[in-house]
This record gives sequence, structure tokens and C-alpha cells, in this order.
Amino acid sequence: QIIVMQTDDIATHEQNPFPGRVYNEVGGPNVYNDMQTDYSGSAVTSANFFAVLKGEEDQLDEGQQSSKRVIKAGPNDRILVYFAGFGSRGFLAMPSYPYDQIYADDLSAAVKGMAAGNASSTFKSMLLVL
Repeated sequence: QIIVMQTDDIATHEQNPFPGRVYNEVGGPNVYNDMQTDYSGSAVTSANFFAVLKGEEDQLDEGQQSSKRVIKAGPNDRILVYFAGFGSRGFLAMPSYPYDQIYADDLSAAVKGMAAGNASSTFKSMLLVL
């Protein structure tokens, strides 16, 4: 199961000469080809990040651009979280405006809660690439 959260600000930008497509080199492939984005634009929030991570559909922000998909993992599953963005000591910044943050203490509490079985999703192992 792969869930993608991205602002989609390149593919949908008014100055993109190829709407809905992104190329990282002249003559290269469309890197958006057949990629499903589950959460984009204003749906890329810390609240939705935590709801997706913990498998809590009922905690998703309503009325935003999203598939409403969340991680459905069990005690034998492995989870990879890859975060490309920016932040500083103790937090990761979400890319949507107005900016909100994923604080280290909140992320730690969420992962510990999942490990203890206190969320809809749990896991055997988790790798966070930040």
C-alpha cells in the first residue's frame, strides 16, 4: 500500500507549459506518469498526516482534496515513511499554506501509540526517512 501526500504545486502551476506533467530533464520521462496522489494542496496537513499514519479515517479533515485512504497495517506489517521537505530542530514543516508543523514529540507519541496498539494501524517495524 502506497499513500502519497504532495502539494502538487509544480504539475498544477499556471506557468507549467505541460499541465499535469512534470519533467526533471529536457526530453526525459514524465515523472508524474500514472502516479496516484492521495492528498494534495490544502489536504497536505499535519492533522491528515497523523490520521493517515495511524489509520484513522474518522480523523481526516473533511472537504479537502484527498482519496480518504489511510494506512491499514497490522502487527506483521512494515511501514516506510519518506518525508521530503524542510524543517528544523524538533519539527518538520508541512508544505501547504498556512504552514503547520509535525513536531518531534507528536510524531514520537504517534509511533509509540501505534506500537502499543493504541491506533487503528500498528506495525512490525517502521522506517522514517526524514
